[in-house]
Amino acid sequence: MENKTNPWTIVLAVVITAVVVGGGVYYWQTQNSTKVLPVEKVTTQPTTSDTKEAITQPVVKSNKPVITYPANGSTVNGVTIKGTAKPNSEIWAYVIYPENEMACITSNSYANGGASTVDSNGNFEFALAEPCSKKLTVVVSVEEPAADKTGACRNSENVSAPITFTNSGELPGICSQ
Repeated sequence: MENKTNPWTIVLAVVITAVVVGGGVYYWQTQNSTKVLPVEKVTTQPTTSDTKEAITQPVVKSNKPVITYPANGSTVNGVTIKGTAKPNSEIWAYVIYPENEMACITSNSYANGGASTVDSNGNFEFALAEPCSKKLTVVVSVEEPAADKTGACRNSENVSAPITFTNSGELPGICSQ
């Protein structure tokens, strides 16, 4: 007598496994991508010079974000990025593997580097969510990941120039799974 296995049992097991694993990855990503490292608040008071003219800190007016740390081509211990962008905007990071694979950021691009909020002075700082390589190329965008449903490249005014740097520190445990 043959021992027959119901194919629906196998399908159900695969679906349950996919939901559990996918849910775990989604939970991990949402927990890690929304963590924002505290940014020191910098306040400037207008000062007067000998000519009695008020001097204030320049205000960021462009949507185009700029990554100021780490420097392109540098080696640093860690995966924290810093920069400037339009004040009080949200910002998303994209880690590109390998550096020449992605020609542009689209609505289908996964913001695998995480997200943060730009402070009122136009500064941002956060640790990348999935830095699973020693050599990283990163861009940041102030355009919402799902903003464009056409799959077209993002407007270059909303995406920083890419920077490539080497992380001399340890890779997170998630990278070895």
